[in-house]
Amino acid sequence: METRGVASVRSPVCNLRQRYDHVNHESFVQAVVNAFRTEYDVHEEVQVVSDSGGTQKIEYIQRGMKELKTWDWAFGQTPEFTYKLEREFPWGEVSAEIRSKHGIILSCSLGFSENAEETLKERLAVLVTRLQGQRYGFVDESITALAEGDERVARVWDWLKAEMDS
Repeated sequence: METRGVASVRSPVCNLRQRYDHVNHESFVQAVVNAFRTEYDVHEEVQVVSDSGGTQKIEYIQRGMKELKTWDWAFGQTPEFTYKLEREFPWGEVSAEIRSKHGIILSCSLGFSENAEETLKERLAVLVTRLQGQRYGFVDESITALAEGDERVARVWDWLKAEMDS
């Protein structure tokens, strides 16, 4: 994947106990809580949340969990990127290049091995043209209709859709 976002900087990683014998789970948690309080000027009592305590019934936790599943959270704030992928099918190799910005597909282009039939290329060209302007990972299901009647097109579409969903 190629992106136009800010590159990550690798940082050294180690187990804290390798450097500090006195660090344990409780002292680490307390240090994180203290840093959070300082950063966000929060001084309320810590609320412990666990999956087994019925916390999923608490309304603000439900809202947070629901928000994390939304398209806007997952994709809507992403920088521009190009996702290049390829897959071997029984009839030949297909490569794809999907370009997206803020979660909207700007373009999708396909490449084929030399032995790909022209009718397959034409049907897939229509399909990928329809991807332009769609939400990345949440493509309109009407595009699936373009794959009906040709198992090869359906298999390529299923592959592209699965890649965008992962």
